[in-house]
Order: sequence, then structure tokens, then C-alpha cells
Amino acid sequence: MLSPSLDTSPIALPAGRECGTQGFRIVRLQGDAYQRGLQCGQALMPQLRALRRTFHDDVLFRRGWFLGWSAYSLMRVLAACMEQHTPRSFLDEVRGVADGAGIPYGDVLLMTCFDDVIHNLQFAVPVGRLACSAVAVQGRRAPGGGVLLARNLDYYPEADWWGVGALINRILRETVTLFVVRPTHGHAFVSIGWPGFVGVVTGLNDAGLAVACLTSTVPTETADGVPAPLIYRRMLEEAETLAECEAILRATRRTIGNNVLVVSARDNAACVFEFTPRLVAPRKPLDDLLAVTNHFQHPATATEQAGWRLPNSIIRLERLQVLCASGSVDPLGAQRILSDAVADGDCTCICNPGTIYSVVVDPHAMRLWLCCRDAPGRAFCSLDVGHLLRP
Repeated sequence: MLSPSLDTSPIALPAGRECGTQGFRIVRLQGDAYQRGLQCGQALMPQLRALRRTFHDDVLFRRGWFLGWSAYSLMRVLAACMEQHTPRSFLDEVRGVADGAGIPYGDVLLMTCFDDVIHNLQFAVPVGRLACSAVAVQGRRAPGGGVLLARNLDYYPEADWWGVGALINRILRETVTLFVVRPTHGHAFVSIGWPGFVGVVTGLNDAGLAVACLTSTVPTETADGVPAPLIYRRMLEEAETLAECEAILRATRRTIGNNVLVVSARDNAACVFEFTPRLVAPRKPLDDLLAVTNHFQHPATATEQAGWRLPNSIIRLERLQVLCASGSVDPLGAQRILSDAVADGDCTCICNPGTIYSVVVDPHAMRLWLCCRDAPGRAFCSLDVGHLLRP
């Protein structure tokens, strides 16, 4: 049996930063799916139990037993629908997390499916809005003619009648975890997520393929498919090129609308795949630049999203284009873009009250820069991903 590896102590890095003081943990996982889950559950047992307790006491049942049990039952039904389409290896990993932490399998499954479940409840439980921003540059705009990705992952508590948006935002900020995963089969990768979260929303694999997802809601969303973060997990484990990512996306039954920004060191190129349960539309860089927020820009997907665009998404897209207008973007410049804020701190700026973390990825150098937004004044922490992924 492989033992879990939890690294919460400060780690010396080439840039002189220490992860232990930067607001995130590093957890190393290896072996088959169940073993990796078991290691995760054992390493993060206190955090997972606290998360489950908070989810039940302060989120689900905050408005009484009847509403809480009704919401929980509905969420479990939606997660069970997605479970039917989820690859067995991912479910084995979910079961390992549950066994390792000593919490119910169904709750870990719900953590993994949470974003897709909430999308399916958008008409009944508007618990908040996501407000992510991302940019990719390549060719003449990127250092050395390569490719670079930068993204802010945001959760913005808007129209929050249930009263838990700010709480979820705080929990996400305080539990950021960088997973270093070496599966028995497939590519090793790093993923920036949270305890018990088996999927991927931001990650980089050992072939120099990086992904970052941004929600983009459509009215045709369904629970009859694979949760989007697990599709991105497959990309990191199985793909090296943009074409391979597109093939995985098209071959998988999809649940929700999303923008997934992908950069490939092998292709030395970037692409954003705008997709819904019905459509997949690749959008390539214009003038070596791709700016992405929370709405579709491809004509095919934009038609399906008609009437569902958030005004702040359009404003943030315009702001990204202004910030990138000067020409090339290096890692330091990308960090400045992700830290762009205005005095009133509203959701129209790139770094806003909903920003959970910011990350810049250089897939050729196998390096990323991560900044958690759980406390003011956090600096970007430089991580040598190539070193982390070595056996």
C-alpha cells in the first residue's frame, strides 16, 4: 500500500518563495485510481471532514431540515445521473477518497460533480455566478515564440438568495490544493483544486499540455453526461495535442456549457473549445492572442447562448484585450494582468472579490506561478512542475 504524501511545510523554490506561507498545500498522489483516492482521503482527512460538516450544516440545512433535505436529495439524484456516464477509474478514485477520509461516497461524488449539479439547478437555486478570466498568447506575443496561459478562477456570489455564496467563496480560497498526480497509466500532471475534488479546472501535464476552464451557461444543460472537470482530467491524462483534446471532448457526452482554454507545447499553440451539450466549436487565436471570459464568441455557440450572456463577462473581455494590446506578454506581465483591479472592486475587473486564485503557465518551461487570493498581499509563488513530476 502506498502511503499518502502531504506537503504542508515550506518548500524552497528557485524563485525564493515558500509554498507553506503562500496559502496552498501540495499533495502528491501515485498508483492506481483507488490508491490515489485513498492517499488523498488520508492526507486531507481533517479538511475533508470539515468541508463535509460545513456543507451540511452551513449550506444545505441553513434554511431548515425540509428545504435542506429536499435540496440534498435533488443534488444526489443529479450526481447519480452523471455517475452513470463517468469512467470507472474516476469512480474508483472517488471511492478511495471516501474510504481514506471516512466520509460517505455520495458526498465525495457530489463534491466532484458540484459545479455541474449547480448548473442544472440554475432555475431553482441561483447560488452564485462564476466570473473567470483567462488569456493565452503564442508566437510573436509569447516569450521566445512559445505559448503562455494565464487565468483567474473566480466564484462571485451574485443573486444569492440561499445565502451561501460568500461562504463557498471563502472555503474555496482557504482550501486551495496543488495535486501532483502520477497515475499508473497515462501522463503525470499537476492540478490546482480542492480537497476531495477528483476533477480538474486548471492543470498541466508532463507533455506540456495545460487546460483552464471557464463557465459559459446555456439553457440546454443536462445531468445526462460526464461532469466537465472529469473531461478535463481525461485530457491531462491522455492528450498531448490540441487535436487529441478536441477528440476527447467530442467523443464524451457533455453536461453543461463551458469554455476550456488549452495550450500545447507540442503544437506550440493555443485554442479555446467553446462547447455545450450539443456543440463543440474550436476558436483559435487572432493575432496570436486568445482572450476568454464567461460567454461564447464563436458564432455557432453564441447563437445557442442568446440572451444568457452576463454583462460583466463582456466588460472583462474588453478589459483583457486592452491589457494585452501592447504586444508580447511574459510571465511577469501576465501576473500583472491577472492582478488588474479597480478601486471599487466590482466584478467587472479581472481581479475581483470573487477571485479564488490566479495562475500563469509556461508549458515549454514546465513552470507555473500561483497566487492564492485568500489574503491581501499574496505574491505569486513559482513552481518547477518538471521537478515536481519527476518520480
